[in-house]
Amino acid sequence: MINVRDLYHHNALVQFEVHTPEAMSALGKAFAGLLARDWSDISNPARIQQIGLVAMPHTGKTIFVNGLMGSFKDAIKFEDQTLITSPEKSYPQALWHTTEAGHIRHVDAAFYKNYPTRVLEPYRREYLEKNNIGGVDIIENAEQGVLTDKFDAALKFEKFLGNDQSRFRRVYLYATKEFQAKPGFAEFLNTAYRINRPAPAPENA
Repeated sequence: MINVRDLYHHNALVQFEVHTPEAMSALGKAFAGLLARDWSDISNPARIQQIGLVAMPHTGKTIFVNGLMGSFKDAIKFEDQTLITSPEKSYPQALWHTTEAGHIRHVDAAFYKNYPTRVLEPYRREYLEKNNIGGVDIIENAEQGVLTDKFDAALKFEKFLGNDQSRFRRVYLYATKEFQAKPGFAEFLNTAYRINRPAPAPENA
């Protein structure tokens, strides 16, 4: 598993420069294809894929998540709550059900840490775990390590200023060998490179 405390530039699997909100949304849509469950594999039906998002505010992760969820044609949202505590801080949480990926829980680990009694009920009551139905967890502010510090894949979002003073985002992807072996992973990379610029070779950071 990927340890969220070991996400450095130099050990990222790949990284992309993202220059528009549309490209960030498209990156999320492309990534969504990797969350589909292999329904032919019944060996571990309770498996919950752990996806970590690490970012400062206004780095595009919300656009990424919206693009990701928008790719599921029949997504049904059972719970949805966003707590806004300041212009810089908002804590989203939601529960969806999709045909492709099963249940998807989306929560902000900082929300879970700071407001444990108000956290999404399917987390608080361990809905997926107790019912052995599996699914996907998308955890923002994953570096908090509150829910877990081990992930199947993680994405780190950072803001940059180009030489021409243009602002862009850089997205670093980390993934286990098992996640990289998923059907469609190579297709995801090809799509991601088509819609975003490959980032320069990483520095040790």
